This record gives sequence, structure tokens and C-alpha cells, in this order.
Amino acid sequence: METYKQMQQRHKQEVKNLILQYNMTHTIAEAARIMGMDKDKLRRFAHYHGISFKKKYGEKMTKCDTVYRKKGVTIPTAPWEEVNHV
Repeated sequence: METYKQMQQRHKQEVKNLILQYNMTHTIAEAARIMGMDKDKLRRFAHYHGISFKKKYGEKMTKCDTVYRKKGVTIPTAPWEEVNHV
């Protein structure tokens, strides 16, 4: 039996493979309609995973660099650890 984390990874890979079936021949809007996915969510997913799509006009592809997101917390100190000296 797979763990939740393994299931998440497998699902992410399955979605990526599905998107890769359509990215060379369809625009983001067309692919989203075929897959039944919101086009903004598809655009965001593709951007985060470095997947380019065919542009609506011409033979060019969208520019897409992989976005590196920070996985750590960016708060310098936790709010409950702050001490107010009055």
C-alpha cells in the first residue's frame, strides 16, 4: 500500500504526463477544454513544471522556465514567540 506522499507524487506525475500529450499540438485553452481542467490552473501547473505550449498564432511555443519555489517558512520569528515589552 502506498503512502499519501507517494500517492501525491504519482498523481502529479500522471497529470504531467497527461499535459505532455497535448502541449505540442494544442494551445493551453484547447488542452484545458479537452482535459476538463481550468485553463488558469493548467497554465500555472505548466509554468511551475517548465512545460511549454503551442501559441495560438504561428508555430512558436510559449516561453516557460521552471519556477523554483521556496519550501521553507519566510517569517523571521513566529508571531507567538514575539514578546512585546511595554
